[in-house]
Amino acid sequence: MSVIRGLRLTLSGVTAMAALSVAMAGPAAASPLPNKTGQPQPVSGQVAPSALLSTPRVAAAPAATGNCGGYSSDSTPPSSIRVLRYAQHTSVGAPVPGTEIGVVNVPFQEYVKDVLPSEWVTSWQSASLQAGAMAVKTYAWYWVNNWRGGSYNGSCYNVDDSINYQRYIPGSSTAVTNSAVQSTWNSVMTKNGSVFQASYQATLTGSPSEVCGTGLSRYPNTLSQWGSQNCALAGHSWQSIVGAYYPGLSIGGSAGAAKSPVSMDAGATHVAFIDGSGSVANDWVSNGAWQGPSGLGGKARADSPVVLNASADHAFFIDADGNVMNDWVSNGAWQGPSAIGGKARPGSPIATNAAGTLVAFVDTNGNLVNDWVSNRAWQGPSGLGGQPRGDSPLAFNAAGDHIFFIDGSGSVANDWVSNGAWQGPSGVGGTARAGSGLATDAAGTHVAFVDTNGNLANDWVSNGAWQGPSGLGGQPRGDSPLAFNAAGDHIFFIDGSGSVANDWVSNGAWQGPSGIGGTARAGSGLATDAAGTHVAFVDTNGNLANDWVSNGAWQGPSGLGGTSR
Repeated sequence: MSVIRGLRLTLSGVTAMAALSVAMAGPAAASPLPNKTGQPQPVSGQVAPSALLSTPRVAAAPAATGNCGGYSSDSTPPSSIRVLRYAQHTSVGAPVPGTEIGVVNVPFQEYVKDVLPSEWVTSWQSASLQAGAMAVKTYAWYWVNNWRGGSYNGSCYNVDDSINYQRYIPGSSTAVTNSAVQSTWNSVMTKNGSVFQASYQATLTGSPSEVCGTGLSRYPNTLSQWGSQNCALAGHSWQSIVGAYYPGLSIGGSAGAAKSPVSMDAGATHVAFIDGSGSVANDWVSNGAWQGPSGLGGKARADSPVVLNASADHAFFIDADGNVMNDWVSNGAWQGPSAIGGKARPGSPIATNAAGTLVAFVDTNGNLVNDWVSNRAWQGPSGLGGQPRGDSPLAFNAAGDHIFFIDGSGSVANDWVSNGAWQGPSGVGGTARAGSGLATDAAGTHVAFVDTNGNLANDWVSNGAWQGPSGLGGQPRGDSPLAFNAAGDHIFFIDGSGSVANDWVSNGAWQGPSGIGGTARAGSGLATDAAGTHVAFVDTNGNLANDWVSNGAWQGPSGLGGTSR
């Protein structure tokens, strides 16, 4: 696979901060930066300025067979990475041959935290650092999965600690870069379902002041480090930045991370979640107080959502074999689980209607499909229409005659029922950023999502036609779900600081955002009731928590019961 690797942003004898001021002088200042590729560099580490940005470096192809460490997952980051350490490096970070120390096993997140400040300028905007964290993580992960055959003294290694791969300096992590790594850790970038070589370099045009997203015609699928900063200064989110430089990527949640779905019924008397053992569980209200948790039935796949219907007598999830499953209430007690029909692809969402008689998901071929109840028995699956993007949520309206998703081009799309048959898909308006949440109201006449600039946006129906998109207010965190109340006049999300927040309609216009109470951990689910007066999420300690309205004001958060996965 041909790929250009990164250009170091620190110069010989110059700190990153000094490099920042030097490079801002103009295109000529960028020329001394050494090229950092997947191939070994000369001992000097220098690259002729004329060849710096005009001659792509090509990484050696991965070995056709074999593996170093036996790891191959594209959904869960490796726990560690094998690094060949050198005792000496040139001033720009190239290895000095003959100074090999040996191969060490480094915790993967620790490795990423110690690489990022050597590759990005730590004073840059947080969105740039987050984009860099994703690139550093994904590039290293690719080489864990795709061994190039490197070994030293009989020990294989995935990467070395030099600019041959990424500059790894143990103990060099900083608070600001650690925050960028931690805030994006639950997100996974893939193309066609696989982790890819997320190449990056200093600029794509030779100028540190290049406009966001320019230069890709010269260096396709390559993140510009200076470009990421310029994108961030222009107000772009990290998802928008990586989406611009790595076209066709999908951003999903890590199956091994704290993906913590929650679902609330219409009356705010039940909240379903998946506990630390993977079991489907429930908190409920009795005598005015929250009780639980208690298991409903069955264990969910690591990436499975859990979804309650409006009356909380059905709970849907995906089991370890990919089967779409159902727990249900009979004679006042939970029964199940039982398969309802079909297998869901990795990362598939689930959506149900208010009655819990229709369940939509994405099958193993990537098609949007549906199971349904007829004559008291589950039928299906059957295709609805279209192929959702790899990271697309699904949102049913209450009647189950409209289903919303994000298609492969990022457009917000809709299938609908006409004359008893599913029609579509058709775009409703706007393009969603990678990792965007998605929500609709009970009528299916409002759809909220996050646009490519990271803003919370809304499409709506007027005079029988879709209008929009238009901004609502605020920028949700990269992993934030969205939750509409039934009337579509309150939308809940998790903001960039992790606070649970709310936009609302007053005098016919959207207001907000405003925090309602509490901080949600990375990967937290989010759910509200029909009235939009209760909101459930997972707090930073992993506990299931709730905000609620009393005397016209938001209260909380307060624990409900139990600890989420």
